Amino acid sequence: MAAALAAALAAALAAACASDDQKPPSPPPAPDFAFLTPLRLDVAEVLIDDRLGMPAPNDAGSRVAVTPADYLRAIARDRLRADGTAGRAIVVLQKAEVVATRVPTQGSMFTAEVDTRYEGIMAMRIDIIGADARPAGFAEAEVRRSREVLENASAAARAAVVQAIAHDLADAMNVEIEFQLRRSLRDVLSNDRRASPEPVQQEPLTPPRR
Repeated sequence: MAAALAAALAAALAAACASDDQKPPSPPPAPDFAFLTPLRLDVAEVLIDDRLGMPAPNDAGSRVAVTPADYLRAIARDRLRADGTAGRAIVVLQKAEVVATRVPTQGSMFTAEVDTRYEGIMAMRIDIIGADARPAGFAEAEVRRSREVLENASAAARAAVVQAIAHDLADAMNVEIEFQLRRSLRDVLSNDRRASPEPVQQEPLTPPRR
């Protein structure tokens, strides 16, 4: 009886250890870009027009912990600020996805082949409407990133690749939207009227430690 009990306890312990080893990594935190330099627009309000819609069946980005859509919504919410007394900015969220495409393999017996390509895209448009309700300019920003995975990649490894693409897209969009605003809406961007404009540089997505 004692031997049987010891064996049962050992099996339970082994199962618990295996369970601990197989725990999925902690999901990344919800995106928050309030720590980055806000982009202040000379308008009375900023409105977000979310047109992302339902994800397509091959949109692998919609199945990760923090989706490209989550990142794009956070960028629009946290980076764009109203800094005027009249008019409005309409931020149109156009696209945020990571599409998976199968790649035909040759059936090699000796090396693993690429069998999936992930292509990510983010796009948004900012329309300025003047106090007279007429269009007063617009800016568009689009970024793309892609990666490939081998046929022997696990489901967890594939999810990690997709999550990394979503993160990279957000990083690139944070830079691109500022560049496009300075290029197309310089007269509306309050930041450039307050100080001498400097070249757009990439800001880290990770908040500074306190």
